[in-house]
This record gives sequence, C-alpha cells and structure tokens, in this order.
Amino acid sequence: MWELHRESFEASGQETGESSADFDRLVDGQVRRARTTYQKERALKELAGYDVDWDQISPQEVLALEKLVAQNPQEAQMQTFLEENPKFLIQALTGGHGRYQIAKPRLGAEFIPDFMVAEMDSMGIHWFAVELESPRKKAVRGDGSPRREVHQALAQVQDWRSWLSRNLEYARKRRDEHGLGLIGIDATVPGLILIGRREEYPEHYNEFRRSQLDRQRIEIHSYDWLVDVARSNSSRQLQLYAKTSYLHGRT
Repeated sequence: MWELHRESFEASGQETGESSADFDRLVDGQVRRARTTYQKERALKELAGYDVDWDQISPQEVLALEKLVAQNPQEAQMQTFLEENPKFLIQALTGGHGRYQIAKPRLGAEFIPDFMVAEMDSMGIHWFAVELESPRKKAVRGDGSPRREVHQALAQVQDWRSWLSRNLEYARKRRDEHGLGLIGIDATVPGLILIGRREEYPEHYNEFRRSQLDRQRIEIHSYDWLVDVARSNSSRQLQLYAKTSYLHGRT
C-alpha cells in the first residue's frame, strides 16, 4: 500500500522536484505522530486520578512549603507534605498537556521510589524519578566533596534504572494488563534528588552537580530551590491574572 502512495507521490513530484526520500520523511513523520498520539491516549487513561492541578499555586501555599522547609523536618514529613500537596514537585516541569505525580510506586518487590512525576507535551509523556532526603541532611563535607548521603541517593536512582532496563515492558504495561502503568517510561529516566539547604551548597559544589546532570541526567537541588520554583510560578500566575483582569475590565 505504501508503495502505491510512493509511486503516486513520485509521479506528482516530477513536477515539483520532490523525491522518494521526501516521501519517506513524510511517512516517518506521520508514523511518529501516530505513535505519539497513541501513547498519549494510553497515558491519559492510565494516569487518570494522578493528574495534578499545576497551574494554580497561591502565595499561601508557597508560604506553607517555605515554613516547613525552614523547620528542617525529617524526610518522612517532607514525603507526607508533598504527597498531600502534589503541585509542588511538578512546578519545575513544563508540559502543557498535563502533569502527574505517583507517590511510592513499587518497582517489583525490590524498590520503591519516593515519587514518579510526569509531564505531557506534544512529543508525548516524559517521566522523572524523585529521591527525597531530609532538608536537615548535609550534602557536602567540610572539604567540599559530596557526602555519603548524596552518593547513596545517586546509587538509588541508578538502581531504579537498572530495574527498569530489566523490566521495561512490565513497567510500561497498563495495570489492567498486570503492569505498573508507567506508560512510555524509559530505562534512562531522568532523576531528581532533593537534599539539604542552599546555604550549605558551596560554589564549587555546583561543578559536581553539573557533572551529574550532564553525565547521568540526575539533578541535585536543595529544598530552597523547590520553594523558589513554586514562588516564581505563583508570582507569574498572579501577574497573568492581574493582566487578564485589567484587560477584561477595559472591555
């Protein structure tokens, strides 16, 4: 069937200068778009109930996060707060077609990530694995090198990836097909580690963080970064609301 279309395309292309290579690119593009659409439709059905109302975050909500972080709570307290307030972890994502959060998904019997979060855009669904450490934990030694807790968190993300590489089909299957429902997840899923406070991150520690992002696709941030992202988005939303209200008031 595709050959008939190719012959027709080439016949018409004799007048326009288009070739069979152009036809192949056209077909490849259509196949990719169809595959992306199918994946998104499956993900929308599977992730119903995990979607997050990400585009509404108030200054009061940001203040609640800031106050909790300032108390340097235990990891379990942060886990509970972020489960009950899912909009915070997905604030750094940019997908405009939906954002999702799953708390403590089981990777078989071996591993339980703190969170899996996802965003959906025109290219499909993109997953991120999140490892929480306590805000009170120090990320850096006195000599500026990463502490054991950082290396353990990095190893944890790598363990999840290794498990996914061995069980990728199972992880991607819908739950009603006896899978995990992580539609479209990849064995090289990017990671996010939250640990400590910003004042304990010396400038030269940023080089190590950049190397982990570049080489391992794992971001390491303080909880102050999470507060800043939420505050920035809240401020932008308020400005947009004020501008929209002003324009409506003029009509």
